[in-house]
Amino acid sequence: MAPEVILEKPYAYDADIWSIGCILYELVCGEKPYNDNNSFNAMLKMAQYTFPIEYASEEIKDLFYDKSNRNLLEFCQQCWRANNIFRPSANDLLKHKFFQ
Repeated sequence: MAPEVILEKPYAYDADIWSIGCILYELVCGEKPYNDNNSFNAMLKMAQYTFPIEYASEEIKDLFYDKSNRNLLEFCQQCWRANNIFRPSANDLLKHKFFQ
């Protein structure tokens, strides 16, 4: 869930871009971003506009920060931009190096 949704601010399709990053994270890592047994704590972390990788295990951090996965990290970082007006559009994401 995008931070602006949690904070009950106006949102549009750019909230879905945040979610794309989260879905990709889950597909790659096999666990939800902000993995926490307490849903409230996870939502709090999201609302603070933090990157899910900050709360990941060292194994997952190594996966994202590995040089061979630079495009994956960059793609997710673009999706997780705190200010939603700076998130790329879906069309821009499809042109990203991650998909090439």
